[in-house]
Amino acid sequence: MIETAYRSLLENSDLYKNFTAEREEILKHKWIESEKVGRDVGYEWALTDWIIRHRHGWRKNINFSRNMVHLKERGIDVRIYKDKREFYGIKPATNEEYKCPPELIEIVGHFTIGDDNTLRRAEKPNSSPIIAGVFLDEYLFKKKDSYKIHLIGGYEMAVEGSKKELCMIQ
Repeated sequence: MIETAYRSLLENSDLYKNFTAEREEILKHKWIESEKVGRDVGYEWALTDWIIRHRHGWRKNINFSRNMVHLKERGIDVRIYKDKREFYGIKPATNEEYKCPPELIEIVGHFTIGDDNTLRRAEKPNSSPIIAGVFLDEYLFKKKDSYKIHLIGGYEMAVEGSKKELCMIQ
């Protein structure tokens, strides 16, 4: 009975899910590389080669997918900050203090993220939206139809065009 409870706990943990997903990718890589050379390359070689050549990109894609799900569930609360230091101090800028351009004030507020990865203004905030910010020092020196929204944790979203399509950046 206890072993079954531990097994269930283990199999439902994020750590175990990540391990099994990564192992599946390594086994696929082993099969592909073995087919290329016409013999079994071995698990250790495939593991090492996959880590060196593919792990970073694979993890980035997995994290992107998970983060987008998280963002869609919670929404974001976009505020204007003078720069990165102010953002991490969680001290919002006032519109008068920094003389914000009117088009930048449009993106302040609560947003949800649609299935097509576009920002949609939310009438009322979710219970616990993710804090996000646009930095004035970046915005003022960029082209006006694109900008970055920074999220706590070091993630960034590039927003382009009038449709406000998102692209997650690590």
